[in-house]
Amino acid sequence: MTTATRRPIHVGYELSLTDLPREAIEDCSGPGSADAAVQHWVEELQFSVDQDAARECLKGYGAWDDLTADDLGDDETLADDETITHRVFWLACCNFSEYLFEASEAGFDPYSDETPASFEPSCGSDVYVLER
Repeated sequence: MTTATRRPIHVGYELSLTDLPREAIEDCSGPGSADAAVQHWVEELQFSVDQDAARECLKGYGAWDDLTADDLGDDETLADDETITHRVFWLACCNFSEYLFEASEAGFDPYSDETPASFEPSCGSDVYVLER
């Protein structure tokens, strides 16, 4: 599917695993830097997020100190919207990757099979939520 026929993806609160192509999740969640893959897929999918919700969600990770003006120290700048969008996309892909691995180990594919009632993942989820 090309961007001409694909609807843009905007995340206001939650994103479902099946909203993203498996290839995007695989490309953006492996070892090493995923910056180029994230850039590619954010553009390809026309992916965007609610910036206020995303910043609040990212604060909960405690990994970034450039989310709000109150977080900034001397000589630091606020993360721009593109950076925030990329971080959310990358985190969602990593979450989905863990879920896909566990689903595979349990013998089903969330893209084509119904989730067995007995399946309880220990990490990852099939939904990524922008909440703190």
